Amino acid sequence: MSFGKIIKGYGSVFFGLLTFSAIAGVCVLAGIAVAYPLWLLATVNVSLYTIISISIFVCAILYLLVKKAIKAYKKSPRGLIISILKKITVIGGLILCVNLVLNFNKIPALIVLVLIFVIYGFLAFGIDQSKNNGNEGF
Repeated sequence: MSFGKIIKGYGSVFFGLLTFSAIAGVCVLAGIAVAYPLWLLATVNVSLYTIISISIFVCAILYLLVKKAIKAYKKSPRGLIISILKKITVIGGLILCVNLVLNFNKIPALIVLVLIFVIYGFLAFGIDQSKNNGNEGF
C-alpha cells in the first residue's frame, strides 16, 4: 500500500469534480448571459422580443436545413433535390395540416397528414437517391 497511490487517486477524483464544476459553471453563466437579456427585453418591449426570438429560431432551422442539404449534395446532386423535396413535403404538409385543424377542418387535416407520410415514404425509400443517370463524367 503506497501513500502516493492514495494521493494520486484522490487527486484524480478531485480533478474530475473540479472539471465537472467548471463545465457546470460555464453552462450556468452562458445561460444567464443569454436568458437575462431576453427576459429583460420581454418585460420591456414584447414585440421586439418576439421578432428577435422568431429570427433566432428561423436562422437556426435554416442553418440546419442548409447544412444537411450541402451534405446531401456532396453525396449526389440527385440526393440534394430529393432532400429538398422531403423537407418541403414535411414542413409544408405540417403547416397545411395545422392550418386545417385551426380552421376546424379535421378530416382534410387527417388526409393531409396521411399524405405526408405516404409522399415522404416514397421520397425517402422509394426513389434511388444515388443514381446519376450516367452523368459521372460531367
